[in-house]
Amino acid sequence: MKPILIKFGDNDFNRTFTSLLTFLACLNIDITKEQLLEFINKQSINFYTKFQNPISQINLTYKNKAKEEIESTKRYLQITMDKLYYGFEEVDNFLDDKEYERNRNYECFYWHPDRGVNSY
Repeated sequence: MKPILIKFGDNDFNRTFTSLLTFLACLNIDITKEQLLEFINKQSINFYTKFQNPISQINLTYKNKAKEEIESTKRYLQITMDKLYYGFEEVDNFLDDKEYERNRNYECFYWHPDRGVNSY
């Protein structure tokens, strides 16, 4: 599997994206960047409800509120191609950028075969 980095901009979603990246790394499949983007955008809400904010913790008395919250979060978790880095060259160049490193806020999430899963 090639390295993957998601520049999300919100460090509150660490569990969502690090679990998603761990899952992808375990699959060890060769996919295109477009396929990867589609997968992330479709599945991030599932990783959010499983690892970040389990649906079982939402008060079921407010089912409509919970549904609205999930739909809103699903839209929020969508990323665009310019926020996805895929492959050794793109990910390594990003992680080695000293200017970004000085100003980072751990709002990027990555999996790299040499560095593991982490936030940056």
